[in-house]
Parts: sequence; C-alpha cells; structure tokens
Amino acid sequence: MRENQSSPPPSNTYILRTDEDALISKDSHTPNDFSYFIINSGASAHMCHDQSYYTSYQKLNHPKHIWIADDRTIDAIGIGNIKIRTQLHGQSTSSIIKGVLHLPELSVSLLSTAKLADAGVGTNTTPKHIDLVNIHTGRLMDCAYCFCNLYKLKVKIAHPNEAQLAWTHPPSKVSLALWHHRLSHISKDTIQKMV
Repeated sequence: MRENQSSPPPSNTYILRTDEDALISKDSHTPNDFSYFIINSGASAHMCHDQSYYTSYQKLNHPKHIWIADDRTIDAIGIGNIKIRTQLHGQSTSSIIKGVLHLPELSVSLLSTAKLADAGVGTNTTPKHIDLVNIHTGRLMDCAYCFCNLYKLKVKIAHPNEAQLAWTHPPSKVSLALWHHRLSHISKDTIQKMV
C-alpha cells in the first residue's frame, strides 16, 4: 500500500562503466518507493497481498481460509519471507519477516503482534506510535506511527529481482546520449529496452 497514489516521476537510465565492465541500469525507485505494514494485534499471522515482496516463497498445497475484519474469509495461497529495510533515527536496518502468508485479496500488509512476540519483538503502544522493542535486551528496534487510527511501519521492500552488484573499480555514470552514439545511433528507446 502506498501512502502517495500519484504517478511516480519518470525513471532515469544510467550507464555505469569501469575500465573492464559496463552496465546499463534503469533506476525506477523514487523517494516514495516505500510500503507500509500495519501492526495488528488481532492478526493470527503476518500477511501480505503482493507476491513480488517475497524473497522466498512456497505455494500452499491447500489454500488456508483466513477470517478478516469484515466477517468474511479470503484465501492464503502461499507463505514465505520478506526482506525489508527501515529507518530509525537516521540509521537503516535490514530485517526479514518470516512466515508471511500471501493473500492476494488482502488490501494491506499486516504484522501480527503475536508473531512478533514469538520472534522476540515486543510492542509498547502510545497514542501516537508503537515502539518495536527487543524483548531480551529492551533495545528499541523500530517505530510504527499512527495514521487514521492504524499503526503503520514504513518499510522499503528489498525486492529479490533487484540486482546486487560488487565492483572492483569505482563506477562512473555515462549519459544515455553517449551510449546512443557508441551503439551506432540506435534509438534511445531501444537502449532503455535493453535495461
């Protein structure tokens, strides 16, 4: 679920090169490329609607029927783990949410306080936020803020299809126009399709 539903600005195309390698990449991420998980004390499991969020995923042999707040059931069709990044006081932290049920009909993603407690994460609730705290050390791990009576944890999903690169030489950006010239003046659209 995105807080801002306006269309994102156009993505940028970059060509990174070193003395030995070249990489064409498309940067489609924006400052608003965040999702939210709602902290839910009534949820029996962590739940997510978007299969692209999962870093590991297994389809369930038989759908699991889940009762939701409007007194109907929807089916969980898979289960897996989701890797997220969060920000707290300017520090970025990576975490894995394990055992997340996939419910395509669900409109939001939910974090179960019971499952958080099973994983060693406690919740301290105030009217404006919920602190997520390590049960064993008391260390503040994260904070979910209250919006419209829902406590939302802002996360960046670490999509499994994002390339993870290691460089032996520092990369430099080369313009799309230069690649257009170097590739015998093929169209810029064709270069972007190669990305």
